Amino acid sequence: MTTAPKTRPAPALKDWLIVGGGLGALAAAHTARKSGATVRIVEAGKGFGGINNSRPWKEFLLDFGCHLFGNESPATTSIILEMTGGQAVPVSPRIAALTDGKISLDVEYPDFNHCGPETAGAILLDVIAAAAAGCVPDVLANPDASLEDLLQARFGPRGTQMLRPIVKKITTLNPDQLSAKASGQLPVRRILTTDPDSADLLKQLPALDDRILKPSTGIGLDFYQDAQHVMPARMFYPSAGGLSGFTGASVEQLRTGGATLDTGKAVTAIRRDGDAVIVDFADGEQVRSDNLLWTSGPESLAQAAGLGLDMEAIYFKLPMVFYYFDVPAERTGDRHFMIDTSAANHCFRISIPPNYGPGLAPKGRSFICCEVTCEIDSAIFKDPDAFADTIWREAVAAGMAFGDGPDDVLTMKAPATYRFPRQGAETALKPLLDWLAETPAVQMSDPFVFGKSGTVRTAAALVDEG
Repeated sequence: MTTAPKTRPAPALKDWLIVGGGLGALAAAHTARKSGATVRIVEAGKGFGGINNSRPWKEFLLDFGCHLFGNESPATTSIILEMTGGQAVPVSPRIAALTDGKISLDVEYPDFNHCGPETAGAILLDVIAAAAAGCVPDVLANPDASLEDLLQARFGPRGTQMLRPIVKKITTLNPDQLSAKASGQLPVRRILTTDPDSADLLKQLPALDDRILKPSTGIGLDFYQDAQHVMPARMFYPSAGGLSGFTGASVEQLRTGGATLDTGKAVTAIRRDGDAVIVDFADGEQVRSDNLLWTSGPESLAQAAGLGLDMEAIYFKLPMVFYYFDVPAERTGDRHFMIDTSAANHCFRISIPPNYGPGLAPKGRSFICCEVTCEIDSAIFKDPDAFADTIWREAVAAGMAFGDGPDDVLTMKAPATYRFPRQGAETALKPLLDWLAETPAVQMSDPFVFGKSGTVRTAAALVDEG
């Protein structure tokens, strides 16, 4: 008599309650629904997507700054495309960097070759010495390490000296005021300090590969070979409706797949109930959840958990002013975006979204977006319109615009945009991290992961592993 082999029962599907309605929440919900789980998203605000939305202006669709999806990972790119039914167009980015008023094409990091061969060579020697010392792992393992500590460990004293004013311009803070975790948000992960052929040779050494930059020419897939079969370009963008089109398509996919999405649902309290948690909402509803994923940031979770954390000591929220210049299409450059690290200029990034996104501007028209980081009490934040001519001249000097002035301009300002972790942020967050360790029913998206690809990757992984 033959005995049939025993089969292991399939793991029980989890029901997920996801708090927050941004990109991470949508990616996590998509991943959970794909596995067959029941999903409910609750968002305290009026809509989904967070910053991944567009606003109309005249006949234009405006994103809040420069937004493109990176094609670094085939797995992450696949998730993003699946979220919208593949509604995306490839973008082979034409980029540039402005360093001390000098333009470098095909790079988005500072180019210290402009400092002259003697200075650039000295910086390179420091980088090689720092790589040989191998101190980066120790810095990253220290929860109180500052960005200054990390820059010193990666680039040595002279490279760090050159990067300090760049960090100050973009964040309004000095590197020693920021956590080492902030490096992922800034163009300070690599530096350009040698010619392309020498960079090729140096990048053969693993210790130098992630420190030395080589301009990305052609279609920009030199370092993205594994992702080519998913998206044949280094970046991509929604094929219709800008970022609002992406978010709308993602929400529709989830609803069609049976997920429940609620807005205006603010969480007021979370308390443990055995292996689960009880979640109280401001509208009086109460829910018991075995699997709760929190994606709306540590500040609101700490409040819901009853923890008195000083979030001002953990994060710095950066004020910004946005300028949108309405011009004929022939009066824009052919670049997609440029990073401006020149201390003398206000702009830190200039982009031309109609160059990469269809349907953002009517035929024959275009617009240029200039992003300015600033302090909340600065003159440019108090009266951004007074600086419009200055910002326009910066765009012209950068080769992103042409002419004496735009046909029209829209200015917008936001008191809190990017959220940078301050020095000591990890230690300051420890009470919340301890609470999470004692509350297995709740998971929180990594508060130190930034960018679209990283947000999608980590949120999806939490659901997969949860």
